Amino acid sequence: MNDKLANKILFAFILLTIIFKIYLVLQTPSISYDSYYGMRYAEYFHENFLPMVSDDLSYQGRLSITNIPFYMIVSLFTFIIPALIFFKYIGILFGAYLIYLIYKITQKLFNNQTISLIITFIAGMMQTIFLFSLNSFSSITVFSVLFLLLIWEFINLENKSNLKAFMLFFILATIITPYSIIVVLGFIVYFLLLKFNSLPIRKSTIDVFIFSSLFSIWYHLIIYKMALIRSGPSVIWQNIPQELISLSYQKLTILSALFFIGFVPLVLGLIGMYQTIFVKRKRLLILISSFTFVFVMLLALGILPLNEGIFLLLICLILLSANGLASILEYLDLTLFSKLKKVVLFLILVFVLLNFLPIILSTDVLTASSPNLDELNTMKFIQENTPDDVTILGDVVEGHFISYASNRKNFYDENFFQMKNADQKFADAKSIFLSKSKVQVVEQMKYYDIKYIYFSKLIFDKYQNVNFLIREDSCFKKIFSTNTTEVFELIC
Repeated sequence: MNDKLANKILFAFILLTIIFKIYLVLQTPSISYDSYYGMRYAEYFHENFLPMVSDDLSYQGRLSITNIPFYMIVSLFTFIIPALIFFKYIGILFGAYLIYLIYKITQKLFNNQTISLIITFIAGMMQTIFLFSLNSFSSITVFSVLFLLLIWEFINLENKSNLKAFMLFFILATIITPYSIIVVLGFIVYFLLLKFNSLPIRKSTIDVFIFSSLFSIWYHLIIYKMALIRSGPSVIWQNIPQELISLSYQKLTILSALFFIGFVPLVLGLIGMYQTIFVKRKRLLILISSFTFVFVMLLALGILPLNEGIFLLLICLILLSANGLASILEYLDLTLFSKLKKVVLFLILVFVLLNFLPIILSTDVLTASSPNLDELNTMKFIQENTPDDVTILGDVVEGHFISYASNRKNFYDENFFQMKNADQKFADAKSIFLSKSKVQVVEQMKYYDIKYIYFSKLIFDKYQNVNFLIREDSCFKKIFSTNTTEVFELIC
């Protein structure tokens, strides 16, 4: 296959994925729940021209020191592009560029257009990657692109321009997200694997490791110094309640992991990793294998959020899949089964399409992670018919959405970093929804100064077949409802 034809196929595939993603995003009137914090940040920056260090609409007004440079950069872009449009669609462009980088890296590694296009097709059709940046935009989306750019620059690290570019991308990754420390951990594992394979460590690699380590540690000590003094090593888990971490990881079974990662990337990735460490020993593939080990370790320790950890792990497995596929095709060429190459490639494409089939058949793939019209109308009612200083209790995932859309304090949201007694508050919120004791519920609501309870599709889905005391007791007055939402006021 010549380069011109390969480029045309690549361009057509990326264009089709962009069009399909835009179609899916148009099916929902809002952005994802977690993107509403960025919307609030942008509006605050527009009004004050200062970073939103104190978040007054989170319960008790907490300091917000995480990802400040990222949200400031995003806020600057929203002067040009309306914030809602920016958060709905910019992730699609980053997703397209991510796929393009995967193609370029595999092409550089193997110089085989067929392998590169198949791996690109696999990457673009995996549900975890396809849906990750859809209808939302977060620092992890940018980090994933910077992560691949770091890998790309590593290919020719002896070149001064590549060395400078690597350092620049690492600095950007560090100030945008704390995940840059993963790069440092990856290099440590990389050095161990080089020693295991009796390969020398190049001076350029040592230089970037020293620079990356010192800069990352220096920067994060400045940003998180007080949090480290106050919370100690637990700051690594970002103060997320242990029950919430456990609940997210409870969903991770062998079958669910296979579904999220995909059968093809998992099998080809493991083959590729084995070939990398024990047979071919290419330095770049060893580095990617090192990151794979790090992501698995961080997921096992519960340090990485499940969705983000699997997303980053899948990127590594897809890159290693190129080595696995190349090894299988090389093996077939050396045997009497060379005619089976087309059959193997066909079966791979079939498995990938089967993995992507649920997205094609379902037009509501975004509804679980985005507010619907009922929820938007409910927030409008709360904003127009409740006092300004009240606190609203909803689901933890909806915290930022509640604050943005209703302009009222949420009881809790997914930013637990500076929250005091996060485990206790998470447990008490759950108790308010599930307790059958009116005295206990009323006391807890008064203790936390909660005046309104918001029931949404997330609450009803999370606590299926539960008869909520709040919906039945006279102490709680229903003041608004739609087909999928209800709002209750404490009147006792």
